[in-house]
Amino acid sequence: MFSNINLSEVHSINARLASEYSGGTVEVRLDSETGELIGSMEMPNTGNWQSWETVTASLNNSIGFYDVFLVFNSSEKYVGNINWLQFSVEKISTNTSELQDANSRHSLYPNPVKDKLLITHCMDAVIEIYNSTGILMLQTKSTNDQITLDLHKINQGIYIIRIVDTKGSIQSYKVIKQ
Repeated sequence: MFSNINLSEVHSINARLASEYSGGTVEVRLDSETGELIGSMEMPNTGNWQSWETVTASLNNSIGFYDVFLVFNSSEKYVGNINWLQFSVEKISTNTSELQDANSRHSLYPNPVKDKLLITHCMDAVIEIYNSTGILMLQTKSTNDQITLDLHKINQGIYIIRIVDTKGSIQSYKVIKQ
């Protein structure tokens, strides 16, 4: 089980698998071993337990945080081995024309920011910070109406702040880190 995974931007899962048998599957399920099935991979017959093959499965769109379970199925006594697992996310656009204007409902202050960024009107929202190449740098969940993010470890540059509310609504903001 993988606890509290944000699947809001996850579109696929990659796994390095090995098996001496054919016909096994790896199911990706939400919140329990019998939870909602969001994806499935066929276990490859690689000839032995340590010859690895990378397998990818598309995942159904799931917004929010979940416990993710991998369920191994086979008619054989053993299904296979897993070497590593990777959740793949969509890269966020850094096109500023797609960003919200100043009339949006959140407030981010100060901008430009040196160390601490205050975000208001963000109750129960997922807050993500992406660098200029679309790589996720920081992710957190706000449990109050405002949150202060400590950005002192982030390099200077232009960042995109995405705020995803409980209804799945997304607003994006450009922030300059000094």
